[in-house]
Amino acid sequence: MRLLKADTPGEASLTRKLSKDIPSYAILSHTWSTNEEDEVTLSDLKDKSGKSKRGYAKIEFCRKQAQKDGIQHFWVDTCCIDKKDAVELGEAIASMFRWYHDAEKCYVYLSDVSVAMGDPHHSTDATWLSDFRNSRWFTRGWTLQELLAPKSVDFFSREGTWLGDRRTLERLIHEATDIPITALRGFAVNNFSVPERMRWAAKRTTTKPEDKAYCLLGIFDVFMPLIYGEGEHALIRLQDEIDKRVGKQPVVSQLSDGEGTNSVWYVPFDRLSEFVGRIDEMERVKQRILDRTNQGVVSILGLGGVGKSRLAMELIRQVRSEHVQRSVFWIEATDQLTFERDMLGIGKRLRIPGIEADKADVKILVKQWLNVAQDGWFVVLDNADDEVLWGKGSDPADEKSTLVDYLPRSRHGSILVTTRSRRVASYLAGKEVVELPILLLDEARTMFTNALEEPEMAADENLTSALLERLTYLPLAIIQAASYINMTQEPVKTYLDLLDEREEEVVELLSEDFGDRSRYSNARNAVATTWLVSFNQIRKHHPFSAELLSSMVCLHEKNIPRSLLPVISSKKDAVEAFATLKGYSFVTRQAREKDEGIHEESYNMHRLVYLAARNWLRKEGTLHNWMKASLERVAELFPACDHEHRGIWTLYLPHAQRLCEDVEVVDLPERYKLLTKMGLCFVVDGKYDAAVKAHTAVLQWREKELGIPENQVLEACNNLGEALQWSGF
Repeated sequence: MRLLKADTPGEASLTRKLSKDIPSYAILSHTWSTNEEDEVTLSDLKDKSGKSKRGYAKIEFCRKQAQKDGIQHFWVDTCCIDKKDAVELGEAIASMFRWYHDAEKCYVYLSDVSVAMGDPHHSTDATWLSDFRNSRWFTRGWTLQELLAPKSVDFFSREGTWLGDRRTLERLIHEATDIPITALRGFAVNNFSVPERMRWAAKRTTTKPEDKAYCLLGIFDVFMPLIYGEGEHALIRLQDEIDKRVGKQPVVSQLSDGEGTNSVWYVPFDRLSEFVGRIDEMERVKQRILDRTNQGVVSILGLGGVGKSRLAMELIRQVRSEHVQRSVFWIEATDQLTFERDMLGIGKRLRIPGIEADKADVKILVKQWLNVAQDGWFVVLDNADDEVLWGKGSDPADEKSTLVDYLPRSRHGSILVTTRSRRVASYLAGKEVVELPILLLDEARTMFTNALEEPEMAADENLTSALLERLTYLPLAIIQAASYINMTQEPVKTYLDLLDEREEEVVELLSEDFGDRSRYSNARNAVATTWLVSFNQIRKHHPFSAELLSSMVCLHEKNIPRSLLPVISSKKDAVEAFATLKGYSFVTRQAREKDEGIHEESYNMHRLVYLAARNWLRKEGTLHNWMKASLERVAELFPACDHEHRGIWTLYLPHAQRLCEDVEVVDLPERYKLLTKMGLCFVVDGKYDAAVKAHTAVLQWREKELGIPENQVLEACNNLGEALQWSGF
């Protein structure tokens, strides 16, 4: 290792190559200039020609900062490695993770983040925070280990201003990288699964294709010789080295689970120790998938995050233990690319002739092979949520519109589908659909306790039950809560209290991502984001359903009357719109008889879906418009406070209150029109304090608002006076 030593002010000299007795040193992390000629090289330092280059400013920054921290030596990759010496370069790359780990300080110099005073483009904290999240540094391959390996990481702007360290900026770094906060807090990277670590690097880029693999050697603690010119074949060699060291976690493996069998196991996840319950559903699916009299396809249907993939994983392991001669193939069916990727992987494992030939139709080859295979097989088609890909194609002429025709069919094989869409479930499996409900309380408690690092934290059954109820017994939410408690070491009561904070803060809590070995590396692991794909699918393919969903989240989530929702002129369109929302398990129907024999259909929304959908609209900037439209509709439909309409306004009141309490509508005149009607009803209902509060808000608004007729101000004053009189004032 060669270091720079700060000698006299403004000067630094190179040490000899050191292999032992290495002094304390600081280390620089940065992004190289797009023009590498701007960077200072080893030869530039030796012939003292480097000071004229733009990159010298980074070296000078590192020297000054190290001296401030009382560190005499420092290391900068551009000039401390002789890149013309292949042996030295190879040794440096193999040692890089350790060098960053052993440094006293790591300084991250962000050339694209500025906090310059007087610069109109960088005058606020919000601006540099946005620039920080979007910094090029977070997109480069080599900087991954430079973020995670060191004991101490400090971030600086291009002016050399300290922005914070890895701990104080962990939330922003997590948002920019999707790396779990536990990893950012120094939890050793080898404690995370191989797929999880691969996910961290998936979207990062390198100048040379080989470096996509070489920059991960330290992350996986493996070594392999560098062969520049091999291109992305380096990734294959990297995977081989990882397999040798930690086992074949992220790829398929050829297993021999029993004597005389060479069946293939192509599954990306480890077995989950925290799988609990689902005994009845497991048995129903198992019976159907092993029943040779049906068509060989069974669908598991359920809300996103309810545990469909977990059930499928446990099921195939149980079935495989009883039928060791059968191969198991797991296909991620999220989109066409993931489907084709896994079909190619299956083809390779089966050694299908021609599978890697140019212009080979991989999907057809795998389908044909499985159709005639005499050995039994199971295929799991996971996350088949896209109704265009896995439903009846809307355009028969478009061969890419559906992938259903590429699924194998054989009396020797069975297909297990997991999906959020009832349309897909029924289209692929007919009547062989098993719907997965929420967990029972005891199952949820066991799952939560098993997921905690310290199970005694769930010892208070009443407190734990209250938390699980708030989380609607949803497995994804339960695992997320346990992960948060493990990470923060806060008690269950703290997490429960956080769920009582403002809606935006609750959404932020439920957006806390975490590593989940049962989910794909690019999956949205957080409760608040897991349904975004479904929301967007609904808006794209079911616009009427999207309108209903957007309106529902403006009201109270329980007992939403159909009459308060947008009118859909076609009865067929209306039936299908509601069926879509029910099919995704976002809403459930609750029939209710009103007074006077009036029948009104009402719907309940899943509590967490309700919050997630509001967050979806808020982020897209459309929540205010939907709130305004809903407010106008409710204000217009809200009836007079007479006995004849009591059943109606009793049903409407929770939704009117929810609307009027929202900050999105506080300045809209319709709010005060609705509050007036509500106040009169509160008096009839004997809720005098609520009536006083409503009429006070109306009077205050009408008095300060310009252009309000005097008679309306007097009306508000009279209404308030009557409410006060009834309340005893």
